[in-house]
Amino acid sequence: MYIYADKDGRILYVGKSGGVGGHRDWVTRLQEMHMETEWIKMAKSVTVYYDLDNRQMWALEEVLIGRNPDGSTRYGHARYNQKPGEYTQKFGALELACDAAAAMKGRVARFTFAARTPF
Repeated sequence: MYIYADKDGRILYVGKSGGVGGHRDWVTRLQEMHMETEWIKMAKSVTVYYDLDNRQMWALEEVLIGRNPDGSTRYGHARYNQKPGEYTQKFGALELACDAAAAMKGRVARFTFAARTPF
């Protein structure tokens, strides 16, 4: 689970590591996809939550993206995520807060950087 933020700590993008096609961590996603985004030059840090279980990753992603599960209403948080998180679709809403809170207590690392892009 990774969170890109700008210099003021505002969340730009939230993502879940892993993937059905094999393991893809935040570094791989940065190199393969995020370096091409409009928001990467604004990103000054990435916070990585690790050693989370699948439910915790999905829950934290949904809460931090900040949209209703059907995508109809956006209530803040991640500025550049296009879709809502998928926790509620996969597991229902009953344990969302508990699983997200457990994720927030997990192991975390924060990295600062400045993206140098060709555009």
